Amino acid sequence: MYPSNFTIVDITEGAMVQVAARLHIEAFAGYLNARFGMGYITSFINWFVHEKEAVALAAVDSQQRIIGYAMGVPTEIGHRPYRELQGLAVRSLVQRPWLFFDKRLWQAARSRCRALVRKEKGGDHYDIPKPTMGLVGIGVDSLSRRQGIAGHLMEAFQERAKRQEMRSLSTWVYMDNTSARRLYERCGWQPHMDSLTERGSVRYYKLIV
Repeated sequence: MYPSNFTIVDITEGAMVQVAARLHIEAFAGYLNARFGMGYITSFINWFVHEKEAVALAAVDSQQRIIGYAMGVPTEIGHRPYRELQGLAVRSLVQRPWLFFDKRLWQAARSRCRALVRKEKGGDHYDIPKPTMGLVGIGVDSLSRRQGIAGHLMEAFQERAKRQEMRSLSTWVYMDNTSARRLYERCGWQPHMDSLTERGSVRYYKLIV
């Protein structure tokens, strides 16, 4: 059950995608993919809405306004949105040439290459039960925070993962994002401290078996 002032529903149509994209850009302001622009983020979220194995949820208030969102996909296919939107990402970069000087772009590229190499070698050294649902993004409107919305989105996300017979949850969090880390830890997630990357992110996970 959710508090009477909001409910959690699936993101289903274009207007909802647009609002969720704006929330994502607000929640991840300054992060690399948010700097690719509204067009890229809208297409990114739209991918999760239309991928049958993905989860795309919205917190909707009593006036039917979207005030929060959460989305994710099984880690086994987690590379798909990035691969399928690669052309759009390149166009976004060409339109924003200053991003080529952002060190996070090259750190992300190196990290993605290493992940692909590990996958080809069959190497996922984080020993958690599979299949795993990866949380890709979660955010709450700045005017609606501190009402428990993010926690309820996390609960709904976990319930949807269980319904899809996932055995664990996983996400990556920047070490300096203390508010996000507190949220995950309050919701029972744990960090894999030996997963710390050169980008300063660490893997968090939760068992739901």
